[in-house]
Amino acid sequence: MPTDYSVLSSSVYIAFRSIPKKGWNEVIKLYETKSVQVALLPTPKRLDVLHMYVESLHEIKDYLKLQEVVGELIMLSLSDEIPVDVGRPYYEDALFWKADASLNLMSYKESTNILQQLIRLNPRERMYARKLVRATYNDKPNYVRKFKAVAVVLFFLSAAVILLEIMIVKPFYGMHTASVEWLRNMLFLSALGTVASVELFHWLNCELKVKRLIQSALDS
Repeated sequence: MPTDYSVLSSSVYIAFRSIPKKGWNEVIKLYETKSVQVALLPTPKRLDVLHMYVESLHEIKDYLKLQEVVGELIMLSLSDEIPVDVGRPYYEDALFWKADASLNLMSYKESTNILQQLIRLNPRERMYARKLVRATYNDKPNYVRKFKAVAVVLFFLSAAVILLEIMIVKPFYGMHTASVEWLRNMLFLSALGTVASVELFHWLNCELKVKRLIQSALDS
């Protein structure tokens, strides 16, 4: 007797929908053992199941595997068989999970590009803005690296002054100890100030750029 694949596929969909909320590992296990039946589901149901699977991968932080399958979810959400208003939430979720996975895998430029696209789609979603600030902050521009290099030089100079103070100034030129201590402290504080200042400036710059992007999206 031939197998009724439509019945099997329907039973698989019911099995997915019966999994308790936040049963991430159950969803993943069922999807990976029933992938053939899932592929035979009608497009709307396959979209729903794939959405559950990608969400579960995101929740358990399996970002590498998520990156392998999220493209299919994006394509399904844009399918001609799915009405635009129905597919859009799936599309946004897929893009966000992809952006967050890229962020956690330190692909900051990819994450930034996707999050900018999401903000243009939905500028009122605060999570997109927070993630975009984080992505752009971690993608350090050249000026941040240059200022940090200067700070490293200042730290080394401070260490050199400490060595000089211990080995030469205190034993032989005690009258200059206060001046050397002042120089040492100034070098150290200058290094700390350089790092703190450039990081703060970079963070504020990221915040400002994201706010401008949101305002532009709201105005358009």
